[in-house]
Amino acid sequence: MMNSLFKVTAMGLLVALLVPAVHARPRVIEIIADHDSRYRIPGQSTPVITAFAGEELLLHITASKARTENRDGSIHGFTLLRAKDHSKVPGWDFLLKPGLEEIAVRAPSEPGEYQVVCTVICSKDHEGMHMRFRVLPSGEQQNSAVSGSQTPLPAGPVQTFTGEIADTQCALNVHSLSRSHSEMIKAKRMGSDAASCARYCVRNMGGSFVLLHDKKVVYRLDDQKRAETFAGQKVRVRGTLDPGDDTIHVKDIQLAD
Repeated sequence: MMNSLFKVTAMGLLVALLVPAVHARPRVIEIIADHDSRYRIPGQSTPVITAFAGEELLLHITASKARTENRDGSIHGFTLLRAKDHSKVPGWDFLLKPGLEEIAVRAPSEPGEYQVVCTVICSKDHEGMHMRFRVLPSGEQQNSAVSGSQTPLPAGPVQTFTGEIADTQCALNVHSLSRSHSEMIKAKRMGSDAASCARYCVRNMGGSFVLLHDKKVVYRLDDQKRAETFAGQKVRVRGTLDPGDDTIHVKDIQLAD
């Protein structure tokens, strides 16, 4: 009896120790430091990073060279400043080389407004390379976790969107010139067709699946698993649109006629 009780108690302690470890996985944020001296976040018309105070983050930053670079080969910078006095936030000052970099960071502990700026004079438009960063009180994150809620659906109507299930790397011209897979397929570096190229870029290049409409408009998709099934194909997506970051909250995806 005592042995059984000990085993149950030990198991309970083990579960208690493991559960926080699962929730401690950092949230991935995909960012593009682009060749035109602008920061971009896939699917957002105006890039904004929102985090909770003290939240662990994993930044996936893909940097493309603009006009100039530092002597050490850095082509862009990524530095976080406090909006109220433009002072640097410790631990948030990075120099970016071409390609993808993964940077593990912790959001500032003080809620409020911040700004990301480029510290490399990358082109004549360097001064315009900045991005808003807002930090919410950590209590809001805890309330969300307790209730088990996810990002709420916007109140807008269900709409139908058409286009191709592409990846952010190609759709946002990170390594494409035509918002397509044609250059990558021709070079035989990332796949033999649109589907294999999109899957390669998501799995290996830090991308995510998006809906590319008419090679002009890019929508983020909150159901990545379902989107992967239709990678590289023309589809109809039904869902509600969050205009704040151009994310479609997916209800259904079907092949286009």
